Amino acid sequence: MKKFLFILSLFCVLSYAYELKLNANITALKLDKQNLYIGTDKG
Repeated sequence: MKKFLFILSLFCVLSYAYELKLNANITALKLDKQNLYIGTDKG
């Protein structure tokens, strides 16, 4: 039972970290697009 809980908590931490990384990537993409739009507006 303890092993199951350990694996479950580990999985939760991994999925949480993966989600954070995913969100960071999406935010970076949005920032890149905004920078592109700003660049085209100025140009």
